[in-house]
Amino acid sequence: MVDPYAGDNLSPRMAEFIRLQYQEFLGIENYSFEKITASALYTEMYLDTWRPQALGVPALLVKATEPPRTPAGEEPLRDEEWRRDWPFTIDEVTVPGDHFTIMNRYSEEVARVIVGWWEGMR
Repeated sequence: MVDPYAGDNLSPRMAEFIRLQYQEFLGIENYSFEKITASALYTEMYLDTWRPQALGVPALLVKATEPPRTPAGEEPLRDEEWRRDWPFTIDEVTVPGDHFTIMNRYSEEVARVIVGWWEGMR
């Protein structure tokens, strides 16, 4: 899983900043099949219908090292507003970037981390 957040583990400020960045990220000129699919999945998560559950198999959680960007004039998010512990044991790694940049600017690093973890499972 790559930097997921569920509705019940978001601080109000984190939810608002993600919503604002998400609107910017999904600008109509940037729509693609992948973004539409991700948008549908995120809608389910933010409607509080998805809850993380133990999978019973090895799983990897890739987390961003930086909080989402805050709007001009807003104080940066405090660690407790954006960093969350997972409710069960899972392998965790961190990668450079924030919730949005890890899937574009840092996507190669994310891919390397995932492949390295997967190869270590063999």
